[in-house]
Amino acid sequence: MSYRTGKPEVNIHSYLDGSRLPFPLFNSFATTPAISTDGTQLLFALRTPRGDTDIFISKLDGSDRRNVTNHPAIDVSPAWSPSGKQFAFVSSRDGASQVYIADADGANVRRIVKEGGDADSPAWSPDGRWVAFHWKPRQSVNYDIFLAEVGTGNTLQVTSNSGSNESPYWSADSRHLTFQSNRTGSSQIYIMLADGSELRLVTTQGTNTSPSWSGYFR
Repeated sequence: MSYRTGKPEVNIHSYLDGSRLPFPLFNSFATTPAISTDGTQLLFALRTPRGDTDIFISKLDGSDRRNVTNHPAIDVSPAWSPSGKQFAFVSSRDGASQVYIADADGANVRRIVKEGGDADSPAWSPDGRWVAFHWKPRQSVNYDIFLAEVGTGNTLQVTSNSGSNESPYWSADSRHLTFQSNRTGSSQIYIMLADGSELRLVTTQGTNTSPSWSGYFR
């Protein structure tokens, strides 16, 4: 996402030569793009004529664009399932930001946690079993990392230290998570096993946020 036009727009670039690939600029609000695992489709949030944002799906060149959430709330931050048959996203449709799962065509929407609070940054595990997200339940001061088992809806809290723990991202083997935390007083990047054990600090200088992981492992 870039503000080079003065408004947030989705840009797709070749990592080989840096050239911008064809994708429409809407002169609106377009953000949080997510490319499907097979590299053929894009999910992104786009402002609608109602003034809200919905999740749209299109080919990588912007053609065949369809609104797949079509709800007057704010829908953003889609994350594909490994199969490409579902996606997770964030919506304010129940009053506060919460994480939802839907089929790729927008059908069968369901909320991951129903206890309220504020949730964001869904990340689907490469093995398809879990959706990681950060959540601040009601009465809580900080965010922590939680896992929701897609098949059962059961949730597991995997951080509980002081400070806010946010923006989880999976390793390619679904065994580890990286995330940002300000538990030391500044935002730094950590790695841990998916059950929360074997925590390791990997940055120490400056402010570090929004980690991601390479798409391969030995």
